[in-house]
Amino acid sequence: MSAPEAEYVRVAVGAYVSDVAVYRARAPRVATLVFLHGAGCDHHMAEPLAEALPDVDVIAPDLPGRGRTSGPPCTTAAEAAAFVGAALDALDAPRAFVLGHSYGGGIALELALTRPLAGLVLASTGARLRVHPGVLDAMRSQADTSRESAGLLGWSNGADPQLIARLDGYARAVPSATSLADWRATDAFDRMGALGALRVPTLVLAGADDVLTPPKYASYLAAQLAGARLELLAGAGHMLPLDQAARVAPLVRAFLAAS
Repeated sequence: MSAPEAEYVRVAVGAYVSDVAVYRARAPRVATLVFLHGAGCDHHMAEPLAEALPDVDVIAPDLPGRGRTSGPPCTTAAEAAAFVGAALDALDAPRAFVLGHSYGGGIALELALTRPLAGLVLASTGARLRVHPGVLDAMRSQADTSRESAGLLGWSNGADPQLIARLDGYARAVPSATSLADWRATDAFDRMGALGALRVPTLVLAGADDVLTPPKYASYLAAQLAGARLELLAGAGHMLPLDQAARVAPLVRAFLAAS
């Protein structure tokens, strides 16, 4: 799958300056979808899904501290959500659909708790995100010894090696200190007690083979969020919006059209 071309739109958000990637629809547009990347990632993670959704405008910001967004990394999902919300206001997209992958799913939930959204797609995520101590130790060690991040975890079996190499290269370019801040914020995220307050159309996506956020995380989200629908993808791992974009795209498109 080829990488679509992005248009970069500059926005000023408080102390941050960000060139936000916008992948314009190449067919009659049906919706606008905001893609929130996971820990240690950047906006390029939206490329596979943007390519698979030619009738959707995909907005993909870099969270602070990497890529095309200046400043120090956010230390909590709530801080990241405040940045994203302000960026959407600056882009005049205040009520778009939001897809959050992994840590980005926590940010999406924080965003939904503070402002109205057209809908949520929560992929490979949970209401509480705990990081294995061994992973955190590895990220600390990486930050101590190298500016380059350790790369991505959780690909599906049989994922395209060229896709893995391309996106892993972008992830490794994220500063290791930024990745560590992301993983710490992921580990601290917990909104299990707040889900009952949400009233927003929600699609929950999970990979049956995801060992980082097992399917029980998705089942809890679907059970606690009013009207949420769960889709469990056989043979998929944690990176399902990236390496299973051809399977994810029809589910997302149907959700956008129905919401």
